[in-house]
Amino acid sequence: MANLIFDLDNTLYPRHPEIEAEFGIRTKEYLSRMPAAGFTDKEFDWVEISTRIEDYLGRIFAGREQERCAYLDYVCRVNVKDLAPNPELNTFLKILPDTKYIFTDSTLEHVKDTLNVLGIELNHFTGIFGNKDSGFRFKSNPQCHRIFLEKYGLEPRECYLFDDNPRNLLPAAQLGIKTVLISGQGGQESASDYQFSDVLTALKQLF
Repeated sequence: MANLIFDLDNTLYPRHPEIEAEFGIRTKEYLSRMPAAGFTDKEFDWVEISTRIEDYLGRIFAGREQERCAYLDYVCRVNVKDLAPNPELNTFLKILPDTKYIFTDSTLEHVKDTLNVLGIELNHFTGIFGNKDSGFRFKSNPQCHRIFLEKYGLEPRECYLFDDNPRNLLPAAQLGIKTVLISGQGGQESASDYQFSDVLTALKQLF
């Protein structure tokens, strides 16, 4: 059996521009109240900041772990109520004998809220690993993947990572994890082992 590792947002559900934008809006709202963030509204570019988010937040919250937890909790309280339930995916996950995990840069509460709306049972997953579990590292950081693998005692060659972001898949591939890019955009450049338009199609074809 394989170990199936799933990103959450834009992977277990189709890309949702409104949710994606809300993460940026809530980040801006929180950080704009912090002098340590050192930016004005005109200088805040979520698309650009998101590519270097770990270093950016590490500088702002250095030595302020409690405040960083509060920030993360605030940012991840996005509205997921408009997501469409996916009973077919829930059924397929239930019958797959492979061990399953969620590996996300968000919070446990956000995972639970999202799975509840999608109609996907939490008990399908042996573990849920969030940003706090990695010491606030992000999946673009190879160390985040090492911490995840060590926590659950997994061998990289026995794992598949499903993610919509090629930046998150690259360090996984370097560790020997098989990588599956989930992208409804089509033709997205990636060095992943596999690429599919949605996670259910990926699971049906690979397993």
